[in-house]
Amino acid sequence: MIEMVYAEDVNYWLSSNAAPDTWIDKTKKLIASVDGVVQGYMFGEMEGRAAYVLTFTINGDRFRLSWPVLPSRTGKPLAAQRQAATMMYHDVKSRVVAAKVLGPRTAFIPWLLLPGGHTVAESSAPELVEQIPRLMALPAGGER
Repeated sequence: MIEMVYAEDVNYWLSSNAAPDTWIDKTKKLIASVDGVVQGYMFGEMEGRAAYVLTFTINGDRFRLSWPVLPSRTGKPLAAQRQAATMMYHDVKSRVVAAKVLGPRTAFIPWLLLPGGHTVAESSAPELVEQIPRLMALPAGGER
């Protein structure tokens, strides 16, 4: 069984006073810096869980990034939202650096949307095996 991870136990806890949307806007700019087009953004809460979701395209590939908001042990949901948005920004920032060297598909592959609507990261091994030909095919432009 996976042990519960609380926001207070992870990096970026109470490290910023910027609104979560400030970090989301910075993340969108990073995606644009590698010719990405953000197509959608959502923050959602359901049954005590919350997440940020960004959908975007790069070179014809579609991606969906879903970043969870960790529960706060001390009852600070806004701080946990701010932390999640900050973590998402820093993760995308490192992938943008990788995309400039390795290409966007390689850098963002966990979030690549497959024809069935799942991302690579959400897919099971048999689903991935079935999709290998598509994953290995390089798009016409921009891929390194």
